[in-house]
Amino acid sequence: GPAIEYLEFKNGQYYDLKGITFGNIVTPTLLTHTDQITTTLTTIQNTLNTFNPRAQAVQSKSAIFQRWEANGQGASPDERPDASMIINDIQLNITKRARSIFGGHYTVVQALKADVIYTHFKDQDVVAENGTTQKVTENVNQVIGAEWGEMIFAQNSNGSTLLNGNGGNDEIYAGAHQDFIYGGEGSDLIQSFSGYSLTDAAATAYSNDYYRGGSGNDDIRGTMSTQANDRLYGDDGDDKISGYARSYMSGGAGNDTFLGESGGGWVDATSTDKDYRIMEGGLGNDTYYFAEKKNSMDLYATILEYKNQGTDEINVSGGINYFDLSQYNEVENLFVAEFEETGLTNQFFGNSLNNKFTLYTPNKTIIDGREGVDTIGYENAFDMIKVNLSLTTEQDTGMGKHILTNIENIVGSAYNDTLIGSTANNTLNGGAGADRMEGGLGNDIYYVDNASDVIVEAANAGTDLVYSTITYTLTAEVENLSLQGTASINATGNALNNIIYSNAGNNIIDGGAGVDTVAYSGATAAVTVNLSNAAAQATGGAGSDTLKNIENLTGSNYNDTLIGNTANNTLNGGIGADRMEGGLGNDTYYVDNVSDIIVEAAGGGTDLVYSTVTHTLAAEVEDLNLQGTASINATGNALNNTIYSNVGNNIIDGGAGTDTVTYLNSAAAVTVNLSNVAAQSTGGAGSDTLLNVENLTGSNYNDTLIGNTANNTLNGSVGADRMEGGLGNDTYYVDNASDIIVEAANGGTDLVYSTVTHTLAAEVENLSLQGTASINATGNVLNNTIYSNAGNNIIDGGAGVDTVAYSGATAAVTVNLSNTAAQATGGSGLDTLLNVENLTGSAYNDTLIGNTANNTLNGGVGADRMEGGLGNDTYYVDNASDVVVEAASGGTDLVYATVSHTLAAEVENLSLQGTASINATGNALNNIIYTNAGNNIIDGGAGIDTVTYANATSAITVNLSNTAAQATGGSGSDTLLNVENLTGSKYNDILTGNSGINVLDGGIGNDTLTGDKGNDNYIFARGSNMDTIVENDATAGNKDTLSFGSNIAANQLWFTKTGNNLEVSVIGTTDKAVIKDWYLGNAYHVEELKSGNGLTLLDSQVQNLVNAMASLTPPAVGQTSLSADYQTKLNPVITANWK
Repeated sequence: GPAIEYLEFKNGQYYDLKGITFGNIVTPTLLTHTDQITTTLTTIQNTLNTFNPRAQAVQSKSAIFQRWEANGQGASPDERPDASMIINDIQLNITKRARSIFGGHYTVVQALKADVIYTHFKDQDVVAENGTTQKVTENVNQVIGAEWGEMIFAQNSNGSTLLNGNGGNDEIYAGAHQDFIYGGEGSDLIQSFSGYSLTDAAATAYSNDYYRGGSGNDDIRGTMSTQANDRLYGDDGDDKISGYARSYMSGGAGNDTFLGESGGGWVDATSTDKDYRIMEGGLGNDTYYFAEKKNSMDLYATILEYKNQGTDEINVSGGINYFDLSQYNEVENLFVAEFEETGLTNQFFGNSLNNKFTLYTPNKTIIDGREGVDTIGYENAFDMIKVNLSLTTEQDTGMGKHILTNIENIVGSAYNDTLIGSTANNTLNGGAGADRMEGGLGNDIYYVDNASDVIVEAANAGTDLVYSTITYTLTAEVENLSLQGTASINATGNALNNIIYSNAGNNIIDGGAGVDTVAYSGATAAVTVNLSNAAAQATGGAGSDTLKNIENLTGSNYNDTLIGNTANNTLNGGIGADRMEGGLGNDTYYVDNVSDIIVEAAGGGTDLVYSTVTHTLAAEVEDLNLQGTASINATGNALNNTIYSNVGNNIIDGGAGTDTVTYLNSAAAVTVNLSNVAAQSTGGAGSDTLLNVENLTGSNYNDTLIGNTANNTLNGSVGADRMEGGLGNDTYYVDNASDIIVEAANGGTDLVYSTVTHTLAAEVENLSLQGTASINATGNVLNNTIYSNAGNNIIDGGAGVDTVAYSGATAAVTVNLSNTAAQATGGSGLDTLLNVENLTGSAYNDTLIGNTANNTLNGGVGADRMEGGLGNDTYYVDNASDVVVEAASGGTDLVYATVSHTLAAEVENLSLQGTASINATGNALNNIIYTNAGNNIIDGGAGIDTVTYANATSAITVNLSNTAAQATGGSGSDTLLNVENLTGSKYNDILTGNSGINVLDGGIGNDTLTGDKGNDNYIFARGSNMDTIVENDATAGNKDTLSFGSNIAANQLWFTKTGNNLEVSVIGTTDKAVIKDWYLGNAYHVEELKSGNGLTLLDSQVQNLVNAMASLTPPAVGQTSLSADYQTKLNPVITANWK
């Protein structure tokens, strides 16, 4: 008859059978004759009427025939319309389907409600449901079942049958020939009918059935024969498929089981046959049963498994004592089910996957896991086991003698086991019982389910994790703990930094010592947790937890609220829109949602955000690290932010503050220019736009970093980097001898921090050697400051006045600039100093010795000894126990002191620093002592001493006749003893001498200088503005002097009578000295005026110049010399009187 070429099911599935030519299966045929539909319908009606005599036909067969005949007398069956009828509450549809594009039809009978349906081509007696023997359907070779379960039997003695169970849990039994079966929805049983099972007697007899389970958990059983050639498909669901030597089995989606038995019996084929089975598991965790003995059939049937399709297992039994999983590259696990001791040695081998070997055998066994992370399972052991993965020789495990190679993990028995790991990362699961588990080195995982379980971990042996279903305290050297299940159990950490995972119960979690984290990654809803709350708190999605000694929190997959305390907290909200409040401390936040909110306390430490999304730093958060590869953006705040770029295209706006962008996350070298505010291709970190950024940190490659006109800090990081600071006071970090620095001329005062030997580039002033390595430093032509490190350094200052500083020394140093050989400094290695003029000490008690040059010695913190030697030396004193030693006639020396200080012998000058009320005492020399803003007692001692108020913050009033404390105004309340001279501030001062010989210098400002008795000297320089000199000394023989600065010549002074005052002006400027009441008598005169060019004018000669200039107009401001005609008129007078 014609071939059936298409198969269509009521649920919409449609199959094109034309191309099915696999094996010996041929497409099914349909026998046709002119009365096919009529005969079929009559037979079904007669048969089904006997099943339930109470039912009545709703539509009779004759009515259907009449309708057909009315539509076309004598028409062939293929031309007749479709028909349907309801018989005994069973609706039968008889339909025609187009066979192909070549024309013709085939017949389908569909029962919409039936319990048992039989099909065959010959009338046969079968037992109906009521127990009677019936003649069943004739000429029906396709049946579609109802929407619920029924039994369908294919009992054709010849030809092929198509059976569709449709909906429900069906039982479908194939016949003796080629059957095409589809189970449809529901959990179906599909198998060869027992009456038609093939035997091995006929080597050429193949069963060629085609079974499909459809959706549901199906049990599909092919023909039990070594000659089976079936096509068995489980489709969706967890299916059980039994096929034999030449069968193809496909599990489809679901956790499928493949067997080689039927009716409880195993195939034991002759030795001449091989196992040609093809089993394709598909998606899901599939299990394959192998029971053939090694010498009877070729053991390795074909298994088709592909990557990421689930975790699959092969179960071997029946005396199989050798199996190699490398035959199946995508099957993970091997189960050995051998119940009796055979005396044979089992050998089992893994593949490249993570294999699990589960043993159920007492025999000697060799297991080699090969590649992957492999597990040995003893769940079926009859007694406690002891297994040591460090042993590669034979060991008695308690379940036979085993040789284990390349095994990383152990699953124990139900008894008290001892499981010992190796140096690898081991997972040890003792199972039920009080187990001892020793992980050793590696990152080990333990499973605890018994309060008597014992874990032993080696020190510094990796990061370890315990999964526990009971209350548990972490043992020493184990880092992490995960509470399992929903029970209210507790967790206690140890001295390490622990991560403890809460469960859904009410937990008491005590982190113990260390920096500990509680994680809520397993919560079933959002959590709210506050580390400042040490009482039980309702978390929301993870029970009511009590947290003690916890510093960090990790949230759930929901919208959490995590609140820190005063410690340094790390808050990671996880998935969801989370609110994180760090509080005080240096806090770290993880952001992965644009709706995450961070709240940080003012002054709450230095905080860092790791973000995988565009993020703007919240107030009071300092730093931001962009994570991942996405093109996300970062915005700073008003603080000094450090922002880490990622490899995407970022827009980074530092905002206010001094901000740094770092490229430590870059995958290659970067080139970045802070002067470019447009998008710039960085090279290794995408195309970035940098706004309001002052500083740059490079990558681990050879970077080019370019600053702008601001004060930039450029750190190339690892690699040979080029750094160009430009204008501003720039700072550079050098860690590679090939790093290059380019600095602009007059581009500020710059500093290099270097961990390698380095020579300062042109225009860079200062260099700091970092670390402890013995590296060298060379200056340039500028005045350099070079900071030594703890190594043995050769430091050459080069040209300029250079300083070596030992501020980083770990102990006191002794350094002598007169020694140009290597010298043991004590606290800073063995240093060789060349072309160095100045020294700065450490925080300890140092000895600093100068040379014949002008040295500056600063001992730093500590009680230091400083010896300047020859030259004009400068000393810095900050400790009352500092000692200054100066050579006789060793130049003019100066001490800067922040503490009360008495000048050592041969030291001339002292400057009080800061604002503290400290005192100063001079020596036998003529000292200059600079007061500070505090209340000072200044005793000049012997010599002619000067107190100067150059540091005053406003105008001062000082009287040398007053030896008590006097409010100076702009410089505290000072007591002046043994002081002869005064120098004022830059403001309008009032300086008064005493009866001695005083030198009064008002400095800048409109000052009033009163000499009192004695031979006083008044100092007037360019820029002194207008000083008023008050003299009223009629003592015979006294001689007071007005001295002009060295840059004021006699012919640059203009004399004018203004009222009773004499005004002496510096031509071309607004500077003038006013001698008050000059014209009231000689007592108000200064006896001499001295010009800067060494000439003297007596008071008796002054009027000659006044008269000569009276008729002339003084030169205008800016004209610093007399015009030619003025010189003609005045030079004779000037020359005659100035001598």
